[in-house]
Amino acid sequence: MESFLSNRPDAISRCTFTLNGDQTKCPHHFNSRQKSSRQKIYNNILELIGDTPLVRINRLTNDEDVKCNILAKLEYFNPGGSIKDRIGLRMIEEAERNGNLKPGDTIIESTAGNTGVGLALVCAIKNYRCITVMPEKMSQEKVNILRALNAEIVRTPTGALFDSLESDIGVAHKLKTEIPNSHILDQYRNSYNPIAHYDTTAEEIIQACNGQIDMIVAGAGTGGTLTGLSRKFKEKFPNCIIIGVDTEGSILALPETMNTIGIQFYEVEGIGHDFLPTVLDRSLIDRWYKISDINSFNYARKLMKYEGILCGGSSGAAMACALQACKDFNLNENQNCVVILPDSVRNYMSKFLNDDWMIDRDFINIEEKSIDEWWHTKTVLNLSIHQSITVTENTTIHFVIDLMNKKSFDQIPVIFDDHADNDSFSVFALKLRSEKLEFYGFIIYPMTRTNLEDLIEQISIKLHEPIHNVELLSQWKIQMFTLINDIANLKLPWTFSNSEDNTSLDPVDWLSTRNVAYAMLDASLDYIQNIRNRPIWRPIPENVRAFLEDASPPEQSRSLTDVCHDVLTYILPYPRGNTHPRYWGWVKNEGTVGGILAEMITATINPNSSGGLFHSGYPLERAIIDWMRQIFGFPKMKNGGLLINGTSMGTIMSIATARRKVLLNIREDGLVNGPQLIVYASTEVHGCVTKALELLGLGSKALHLISTDDNFCIKIDELKLTIANDRNKGLIPFCLIGNAGTVNTGAFDDLLELSEIARAENLWFHVDGAFGSSIILDPERRHLVKGIDRADSIAFDFHKWFHCPYDVGCILIRDSIDLQLTFSMEQSILSIVRKDSTNDAIPFTQLSPELSRSCRALKVWFTLQEHGIIKIGKKIADNCEQTQYLVKLLEKYKEIIRIIYPITLNIVNFRLEPNELDKTNHELIDKFNINLADDMQQSGIVYPSTSCIRNRLYIRVCIVSHRSTHEDVDIFVETLMKLYQIQLDKTIQQ
Repeated sequence: MESFLSNRPDAISRCTFTLNGDQTKCPHHFNSRQKSSRQKIYNNILELIGDTPLVRINRLTNDEDVKCNILAKLEYFNPGGSIKDRIGLRMIEEAERNGNLKPGDTIIESTAGNTGVGLALVCAIKNYRCITVMPEKMSQEKVNILRALNAEIVRTPTGALFDSLESDIGVAHKLKTEIPNSHILDQYRNSYNPIAHYDTTAEEIIQACNGQIDMIVAGAGTGGTLTGLSRKFKEKFPNCIIIGVDTEGSILALPETMNTIGIQFYEVEGIGHDFLPTVLDRSLIDRWYKISDINSFNYARKLMKYEGILCGGSSGAAMACALQACKDFNLNENQNCVVILPDSVRNYMSKFLNDDWMIDRDFINIEEKSIDEWWHTKTVLNLSIHQSITVTENTTIHFVIDLMNKKSFDQIPVIFDDHADNDSFSVFALKLRSEKLEFYGFIIYPMTRTNLEDLIEQISIKLHEPIHNVELLSQWKIQMFTLINDIANLKLPWTFSNSEDNTSLDPVDWLSTRNVAYAMLDASLDYIQNIRNRPIWRPIPENVRAFLEDASPPEQSRSLTDVCHDVLTYILPYPRGNTHPRYWGWVKNEGTVGGILAEMITATINPNSSGGLFHSGYPLERAIIDWMRQIFGFPKMKNGGLLINGTSMGTIMSIATARRKVLLNIREDGLVNGPQLIVYASTEVHGCVTKALELLGLGSKALHLISTDDNFCIKIDELKLTIANDRNKGLIPFCLIGNAGTVNTGAFDDLLELSEIARAENLWFHVDGAFGSSIILDPERRHLVKGIDRADSIAFDFHKWFHCPYDVGCILIRDSIDLQLTFSMEQSILSIVRKDSTNDAIPFTQLSPELSRSCRALKVWFTLQEHGIIKIGKKIADNCEQTQYLVKLLEKYKEIIRIIYPITLNIVNFRLEPNELDKTNHELIDKFNINLADDMQQSGIVYPSTSCIRNRLYIRVCIVSHRSTHEDVDIFVETLMKLYQIQLDKTIQQ
């Protein structure tokens, strides 16, 4: 046996090498290095970005029985360790080139870490300040690297929705508003994200493969890599298969049904999102694959184990899907599949490379690990161990510190006797640092350990969370209060408001309830304050829809905190979209903060506003009706109007009132054998009129529609002729409806002339002023409703251009007695009420068909008091001016954009008619515009609707938001033209 001493590491060398000696006589083998294609000396590290190698995968392809060549693009060879170095450099260079970024400026970016590293690397060379905002789940390795690059780091809650103020995106935008000369390059929207890969990554692959690329596989995070590669390869190699990889819990894959597995959290970093990034173009992806965390991490480990490729978890995801895709598409020995491996394992040494981390998350089954040690079948009693040293709750701190110093302990367990029962005890550890004892570890309670540990871990994270301003501090305090209350609920479950001992539905713990309420109010205000940072609309994922629609009726009570959590998770993120300043599809206002507070107080006092004259809601509503009668020029009169749910109800009530005036006994006799009553309106009248006539028993045939002129206004001569012809036929004309702002075009009938016709023909004159009648608040445009003061009834909505929360409309009746005679309840017990003889007060049940009415008055009163009619009128004028600005921008493309004129108010109808398409093929152009409008809505950036005008499909814009600006109009046109080109390319290819 060879002596150990002969193998000593300090043994005498037996090497025969001599300087300038004869190498042929040397026992060693020498290889001359082939000449490198790289240059010899680089000016700085940035010149090493790109030109990453392609490596053939060997053992994995054999094991998986994959026939084609799989080539891995090792992007961790970039100096910053990931593919994001490419976009970090490109985005900064382009910002410098266009003059936005100047020496000494600050760059802020929300990132999963790699983009932050790439940007920090460039900032270190170019001497910019760099601030990286990243979720807490991102690895500590990334944090350490960023700090080494002199970047400043802000951590955000992992579970925060992307459109919340707490998210990495929300915090980044907040920092930008507070730091002068700061910029968000915004990898999610920056077009140079995909362009960087279009220009470099794709070309490198093409050159390396000599143009033979049959499949590209890449994960989707921001979508820049996938978009840039797919565009280049579909241009040069149309038959190249593009595979997109998305993690379970993300919503990026198509079809949407792939995103409905119910998972919302995922551990893998760098791919997946809960929103659709702007730069992600999914139209060129041939197939999407979804992958779980466990498969992502295990395939990353396989790449290390079998191929020696030290890659990150998202690389494992891409490789796993590539192997499957190659088999699904039957790629053969002569075909190449290129897989993008974005980063290295350097960033994840403490995560999926760590067995304990993997076992804790069930990514490795510990029972399947091969353990052949002698002790595997032994019990703890077989071990020769010393008795552990513990202290009790009554041990002095001085003694504990002294004991730990003497025994060289850095931790010591503390045992508490809970006294509640013999099986219950508590343990926590004390940690000694610089002669100070710190809490370390977790309190343990029977049956609640996991929940409690999670909560304490969250508190620990919060305690180390950086706070940059008062607003963030306020949010931090509320979050801490909530966590503490949750812990209290676990310790004392009887404090829940759903306790069986509680005889009412009120909470027992009012302090906890206040904190939850504060958090909900904060969430509401955060939502409004940061509305521009959110997409206008996004589809409801199937798992969310299933949670909301398919759940069984809740039998047991739940904590207020849990219910509120569900609201913030499943409801708030998926709104209709009308609170956004670029929601211009229909006339749906966004509301105000004052409206939110008013609704809260209304729900607090919870009055039924039908009966009862002696609660605050009653005089509020009467005051509002009086104000509106003054504004619209109606005679001063009590009980001459009502707040209702909207103009549709106002139309029913107005026509019912008009009908009773013609048929005096209608309430007793009904319509049996009655005359055939006729209503007149233009072809542009709202569909609620037809519905009202059907509900009132008059039938849709009772509506005689009059055609409109070139301005979409009712033709007066045709109206007069139709009335005369109907009388000659024995019909009974009884109502004339004038439009004050039509839905399609915002047109106004000549209300003054219509009122004269109504008087001459003894017709009830009703004005549908749903939103257009509000123009009376704008001094420059109030002439459009000239003659409205002569109407017999008006119906309009406060939840449109008055900016009140849904729902609240208004009906005004010229003569209050007509309203009372139509809806009063004589000979009913409800008519026996106390009366205020000095004010002619009667309950609203006598003016309405509703016996149960919510109090709609406070939100109207609050809005009018807070802002005043002058300011509201100014916002209406602003919307009209923004509309004219939009028209000017659209007119720059008059060769391809057809606009409907005139534009009277705030509505624009236009259609795109590309020169490349057959403009005489109206069905083709209609379909093109439908698809374009759908693309705009799906983008989340802008939201128009469509309308059919003169048998042609038009894209319709209706600006009613008090938050809209001229900049929003610029964004609208920019998005329109971008999506127009994309849709045109698709249409031509078809």
